[in-house]
Amino acid sequence: MFLKISIQLTKIINEVHKKNLILNNINSSNILIDENTKKIKLFNFTSSNELNKINENCKIKINFEILRYSSPEITGNINKIIDFNSDLYSLGIIFYEILTGYTPFHEVNELLTLYHFQIAKKPKSLIEINEKIPPIISNIVDILLEKNPEKRYKTSYGLLKDLELCEKNYIKDKNIEYIKNFELMKFDSTNGFFLSNNIFGREKEIKIIEECIKNFLEKNEKQLLIISGESGIGKTEICNFIEKKFYSFNESLIFLTLKFDQSKTPINSVSYFIKKILQIFQNFGHLEEIKKNLKKRTNFQFLIELVPEFKNLFESNENLPSSQSDSYCEETKLEIFFDSITTFLKILLKKFKFLILFYDDLQWSDNYSIKIFKKLFFSNDIKNLFIIGTYRNNEVNESSFLNNFKRN
Repeated sequence: MFLKISIQLTKIINEVHKKNLILNNINSSNILIDENTKKIKLFNFTSSNELNKINENCKIKINFEILRYSSPEITGNINKIIDFNSDLYSLGIIFYEILTGYTPFHEVNELLTLYHFQIAKKPKSLIEINEKIPPIISNIVDILLEKNPEKRYKTSYGLLKDLELCEKNYIKDKNIEYIKNFELMKFDSTNGFFLSNNIFGREKEIKIIEECIKNFLEKNEKQLLIISGESGIGKTEICNFIEKKFYSFNESLIFLTLKFDQSKTPINSVSYFIKKILQIFQNFGHLEEIKKNLKKRTNFQFLIELVPEFKNLFESNENLPSSQSDSYCEETKLEIFFDSITTFLKILLKKFKFLILFYDDLQWSDNYSIKIFKKLFFSNDIKNLFIIGTYRNNEVNESSFLNNFKRN
């Protein structure tokens, strides 16, 4: 029965993928099975996107139940592109549920823990749960549930061929049922060109950064690490790689990234930082505490002008405080920014013990942002903070840049 259902489901998804669409929301509540004919229908395509657009501006809303079926890359908390095999991860969860009666980590009822498990923890293999499940089926599901997308099936077609071979190799001899082994993923190839997310030739640099972070986690002291190098040598990728590696085993650690841009004004850079903090709250909770804090602020209207997303936290009929933002001088705005960021980070650190801030492309930073950078680092209210900064030494006068950085 499992093979008939799994083959039908994979055929449907394969047809969707042929149209260059990624579903993004495959879960058991979106699947209908006719009890008489055993035919399967998949519905609710509201979250689907074209492959070439999904990584540009796609915002996928994830609630607790959807998260149980979501791939690590869908969560937005790891630096991996969303591809067809994101759907295949969700399909692996469905297969797991069919064969065991429950999803991996079904016992988890806390959002942050489930996020961490979906990103980092390997589910128990099917054969460990039920030794009657054929090893090759267990292996297929293990491949589908790989945390690293590059280790999964790349195509639904490759998965379909393996499931059809399982059906072909299924043998029932008296009371014994088994599937003859064969080489998996033999038909799993793609016509597209895909870049690897792995990093090569930077083992020495990665080791140095890892040692710095381990030291930070052990000593609970603030630390600052500045990485320089020419554009395009992989500074950002190294930091993203480190983020994924450390988040994989430490759920008390949170990473927050701020990338400076030539086109952004000082105000835009800092408001973007606040938006990133808000995004983490939306993922992990604490929104009620944020709302209470905002309602108490006399500068609430000013913050809404900078970060319109704050207004979405409230009902349209709620009475919200007003303020005269036009009357604020630059120094006052700076203080409001700093106070807001500090308050939100303190709330965040109630949930996470350690905070790593990654400032990318510091060569385009402004004095406004650097002052907040400095205030955060020397603030007594924010503890257990590690700041990593990168800059392009071929685009600045290095000695004057560092002197200016130190001075600010």
